[in-house]
Amino acid sequence: MTASANRQPNPLALIRDICSVPPNIFGVEYLEHLARRTAECLGVDYVLIGASSLDGDEVSEAGRVDVVVPMLNGEVSDTFSYSLKDTPCLEVLSNERVCSFFGDVQARFPKDLDLVELEATSYVGAP
Repeated sequence: MTASANRQPNPLALIRDICSVPPNIFGVEYLEHLARRTAECLGVDYVLIGASSLDGDEVSEAGRVDVVVPMLNGEVSDTFSYSLKDTPCLEVLSNERVCSFFGDVQARFPKDLDLVELEATSYVGAP
C-alpha cells in the first residue's frame, strides 16, 4: 500500500493490508508473513515479533523478550533474546499499551545498545 505525498493512508485500510494473511498459513509461517506485511506496509526496516519472559507475574527489568520472528531488511533472521532492562519494550509491557517514539528513541533509551546497532530512529511496540 502506498500513499501519495499529500495524503495520509487510511489507518483501517493499513491494518487490513497488514493482516491480509492467506487462510492456509499457520504458526511461525503466519508470524513471518505478518512481519513481512508490516514492514512492507509501514515502510520500516525492522519488525520483531517476540514473547516476553517475565520475572514471575510482574514486568520488570529482569524480564526478557524471546524474538521468534526477526524481520531485518525484508529477510527473516536468526531468533534471539534480549533483556528488557533500559529498553522501550519495558515501557510497552509495563504500561500494557502501544508506545511509540519518533526521531528520538536512542536519546530516550541511551543504554539500549541494540537501538544504536540498528541505527534506530523510531520505535513502535505493542503488548
